[in-house]
Amino acid sequence: MAMVLSFMIYMSVGMFGVLQFGPSTLDIILLNYNAKGQTSHLTVAISGVMAGTVMICLPLNVYPLRCLIDEVCFPGRPFSYKRFIPETLAIIAVAFTIAVTVENIGKIFDVTGATGCMFVSYLFPCLFVSKVLRRWGVLMGVVCVVGTAFSVVSLWKIVPELYTKTPHSNSHEQLTTWTFDLQ
Repeated sequence: MAMVLSFMIYMSVGMFGVLQFGPSTLDIILLNYNAKGQTSHLTVAISGVMAGTVMICLPLNVYPLRCLIDEVCFPGRPFSYKRFIPETLAIIAVAFTIAVTVENIGKIFDVTGATGCMFVSYLFPCLFVSKVLRRWGVLMGVVCVVGTAFSVVSLWKIVPELYTKTPHSNSHEQLTTWTFDLQ
C-alpha cells in the first residue's frame, strides 16, 4: 500500500509540474514553485508531502537490505538485536551521507540503473531459467555476457560524471537557500 501511495504522490507532483512548467521544469521540481524566491504555502505543503513519502518508503528499502546484509555476513545465525540495530543504523547513516553529499539525484539513478537493470533484465532471468532447467545454455551465457558488457560500458560513462559538476549542480544550492527562506 505504501508503494502505491508513494507512486501516486510522485506521479501527481511530476505530472502537474510538467504540465505547468513544460520544458523549463528544473531537476528538483519544487524549485519551479519557488522561482521568484518567495515561499508559498503550496511549496511548503508539497515539501511536507514529499518528506512524508520518503519516510513511508524508508522501511520498505531498509528491511530487505538489512536482511541481505545479515544473511551474507552472519549466515545461519538466529535473529539478534545486537546485529539488528547496528545494521539498521549503518544503512541509515550511509543513506543520509549519500543524500547530503550528492548534488543531483539523477547521478544516483544512473548508477542504480546501470547496475540494477543489468541484474533484473539480463542476469537474473538467465539464472532463474538455468535453475529451473537444471542446465546452462549457450544463449543464456551470451545474454549474461552482453548484459554485463552493457553495464560495464554504462558505468564507464557514468562514474567519471559522478565527480564533475553538472550544469544543474546549482539545484542543491537553490534548495538549501530555499529551505533557509522558510524560517
